[in-house]
Amino acid sequence: MDRKHWVEIMKEVHPNFEHEFHHIFFNCIHQHRRLIRDALSSIGLYKGQPFLIQILFHMDGRTQKELSAIMGIQPSTVTQMVHRMEKSALLEKQADPNDQRATRIYITEKGKEVYHQLEELFTRMEENYFKNFSEGEKLIYKELTKKLTLNIESNIDALKDKS
Repeated sequence: MDRKHWVEIMKEVHPNFEHEFHHIFFNCIHQHRRLIRDALSSIGLYKGQPFLIQILFHMDGRTQKELSAIMGIQPSTVTQMVHRMEKSALLEKQADPNDQRATRIYITEKGKEVYHQLEELFTRMEENYFKNFSEGEKLIYKELTKKLTLNIESNIDALKDKS
């Protein structure tokens, strides 16, 4: 069963299905992820890697522990990501000159080129996402999305407090 067929079945079972917030929100996220995955694949990147490229472009020479904290992901995930990106010559590891026990991660010239490709990609995506929006609608959407994000984040914290 494909997604289109599933939606048709849900409409029969639950007539307001397509108008409910969670469906609209999930569908938007789903479509965005599909587009991002395909676009990133075309420039040789995987999920999570653009954020790491952006961080190092602006704050080069971070330790993996610092990157893990900034990105909000497990150190082991950063280790795997760095290893994969190092193999692709996007990043390089160097010993910290002040602490031989520490390793710092640096963006390479190739990584900087990919950063610029990402910026162009994100600009094109935003233009396409908002092509039928007025400037006022764009502003309202962005403000409402910020509020929604804060509400989601506070809900996560509230759920953690209950466990």
